[in-house]
Amino acid sequence: MRVVYQEAEIGGISHKTIQVLLPIYIVVGLSYLAWRIHNFTQWHIWYAPLLLAAEIYGILFTFTYLLVSRKTMQPVWWPPIPDASVDVFITTYNEPENIVKMTTVGALNIRGIRHVFVLDDGNRKSIRRMVEKLGAKYVARTVNTHAKAGNMNNGIKHSDAEFMIFLDCDHVPQPQFLERTLGYFRDPSIAFVQTPQTFYNPSSIQFRKLRSRNFWNEQSMFYESIQPGKNAFNAAFFCGSSAMLRRSAIDSVGGFATGTATEDIHTSLRLHAKGWSSVFLNEQLAHGLANEDISEYHKQRVRWGAGSLGLLFRSPDSPFRARGLSFMQRLCYLHSTISFLNGIQRLFYILLPAMLLILMPLEKLTPGAPIIRYTMVALPFVVFSYVITHIFSRRTFRLSYMEQFNIINIFSNFLSIKGIIKVQKKFKVSLKFRVFVQESSPQRALLLMWGVSFLAAVIGPAYWFIYWQNSLASLLRTTIAVSMLWNLVNLYFLSRVVWYVNFKNLSPADSHTLNVHAIKRYIWAKGHKLRLEKISLKGAEIFSRSKIRGDIKLELSKDLHLKAKITENKAEKNGYRLLVEFYPLTLRGDSLLTLYMFHDLVPKLLATDVIKKKTHQRTRLFVPLPTFDTAREYS
Repeated sequence: MRVVYQEAEIGGISHKTIQVLLPIYIVVGLSYLAWRIHNFTQWHIWYAPLLLAAEIYGILFTFTYLLVSRKTMQPVWWPPIPDASVDVFITTYNEPENIVKMTTVGALNIRGIRHVFVLDDGNRKSIRRMVEKLGAKYVARTVNTHAKAGNMNNGIKHSDAEFMIFLDCDHVPQPQFLERTLGYFRDPSIAFVQTPQTFYNPSSIQFRKLRSRNFWNEQSMFYESIQPGKNAFNAAFFCGSSAMLRRSAIDSVGGFATGTATEDIHTSLRLHAKGWSSVFLNEQLAHGLANEDISEYHKQRVRWGAGSLGLLFRSPDSPFRARGLSFMQRLCYLHSTISFLNGIQRLFYILLPAMLLILMPLEKLTPGAPIIRYTMVALPFVVFSYVITHIFSRRTFRLSYMEQFNIINIFSNFLSIKGIIKVQKKFKVSLKFRVFVQESSPQRALLLMWGVSFLAAVIGPAYWFIYWQNSLASLLRTTIAVSMLWNLVNLYFLSRVVWYVNFKNLSPADSHTLNVHAIKRYIWAKGHKLRLEKISLKGAEIFSRSKIRGDIKLELSKDLHLKAKITENKAEKNGYRLLVEFYPLTLRGDSLLTLYMFHDLVPKLLATDVIKKKTHQRTRLFVPLPTFDTAREYS
């Protein structure tokens, strides 16, 4: 029995349109590249070889993306395997206790699981006490050899389950996690089923709000376009969390890959090379925390980049060298690993026009006709590349925001080059709950780039009008005109990025407040019907038509009644806005509140993401299933 896939219509883009556009891009891209090399390879100009290399990289990266994402395949759901043993493993190192507690409570409430193991590489007594009180199993090591991969390999030694669910300690799973994933393992070749890593803290630096959707983030394109596209080539890879794995598959490759900073993609490559298959299921079955500030975001991207580039260029398991991979699997891994060179290309594109303007007195101005011809051909090709990427991404590619993230990633991608020089085995753990308080290296790097671009925007025209006194017509016919326009575009994006990373309003992730106004949730207190506006594990914001005083008992659901004190009572036009603080909760009350937030409110809140609500449909039950009785086995 093999997993059956169906093509998923996402974003209202027809498959026929996509299939026609791919060969068009190949023809146009090769034609442009041939024209570019033949007409504008002036090796005597210092920046010409670098510019050509940057353009070749851009065409290669776009081409591999279009090949990978030309089909978005969704697996057809199968009922769970009866009587299968499934254990849950939660990895943690130094995260706060309440973050670990939320995920542990969620994991204990997954229907059908056997045991929950909390793998604490921090070896903390407080985590042990909390885990044991909740009824989960605590596993710790005395040494932290091989970091997360070593922690995972040590953890599975304490279990004999046939299947394993792995979760990062900030990813709270849904109760139907097992029911939606286990059935795919009826196919004996399936090694793992990966689900998207969905984030519930829109205050994170990764999020932007669009007119068309509420919860677009930097990884939307990866989980909604690239991973579903890899299903067509058996190349979707394990992302380290929110996944179910077959124990025998992991054992067949010697456990999770160690000696690497990215054990997830490295382990996936070994499994694929060994002949195992993978499934990406585009359903939100766990909700986690995205990095709040640029400092922690940067740490994570350096680790990903250095690990991926080390895998590509230095590891014996490189997709260039690993035996057992198909051509398309190699191409999929190539696309994922070279994506961490995007920042280097962007750095060159930012510095080139700025340097041309700043160093103008040292440059020899050439006749304008060639550069005008080059611009007239190159600019339409760049626009065409962006448009076709937007179409293939099923509208998850947003030019303005993706360019900003490419700029944000410049510093981390630059530091990731160390992965090419030496395989990175040690790295700094990113703290998703940390809030930025002091200026960080990425921020200083962004300010420096902005300063260079701003200086060029001022000094370029000044040099021109002071020293050359040429007419505007002459100006438009030179390299300097193109450089000034290019630099102004760069300055616009840099200004937006610098403002965003310095002035974005961040809130502590470990006490993150859910803004639930959009789902119109009503609760009761003292006989009054109240509208819940915001809620966290510590308190809530409520709107009331009438004034309420003193302590109150909030009826959040049939089973969840919480005592709270009103800390602020602000009169508004149509009523009163109350800020309440929950009294210390019992272990049961804390668990019920966690489940209320993550099993009830968070899924409904994320369902307000407009595009997902309209176009991402739940996978349909495949009927008939020829080798077993669906109703009997699922019941």
